[in-house]
Amino acid sequence: MVDMYSDRPLAQTVLAPGGSLLETCPFFDREPYRLFRHEVFPHAMAFGGPRARLFNERLSGERRPPQISKVPLVRWRADTRYLASTHHMTPTPLAQITGALLHFKFLSDFAVRAEVEATRGEHFADAREYRDYRDLVRGGLNSLMADVSVRFEDSAQLVATRIMQTSGAYEAFAAALTTGA
Repeated sequence: MVDMYSDRPLAQTVLAPGGSLLETCPFFDREPYRLFRHEVFPHAMAFGGPRARLFNERLSGERRPPQISKVPLVRWRADTRYLASTHHMTPTPLAQITGALLHFKFLSDFAVRAEVEATRGEHFADAREYRDYRDLVRGGLNSLMADVSVRFEDSAQLVATRIMQTSGAYEAFAAALTTGA
């Protein structure tokens, strides 16, 4: 997932009815993103973006920032199972490329949602991450803009920044579609 955000304060990042999420939150962190090996598919856990930037300042070495990798699009079979919500699955699919979901979590209702989810305690580790979000907002978190913020252009930009992975075979297939070959 690529966390998208606005250049305005969180409280002013309002999605108008019928409005565009990309026009409301056109920015993302171009770097750094880190992958850590994991025993089950996708055999990696991804961390990065504004969540890592915000949480790394608060967390000790024993905790990582919130995971941003998910397996959202699956050709389901009878033996397919999600593990740890949609972060991991079994058996291992065969895709060689990765995509990215633009994720629009940081809107004007973010502070309220963080409070509600922290109180409910329904998410991972008794909603520990939502308690951290709540504390960040209470502590004055206002904007997510930073020196690593860039305006989203297109999917090629996500490949260039290595947030998405492609393959030679896929690139040849895509080129054939556009040239009619």
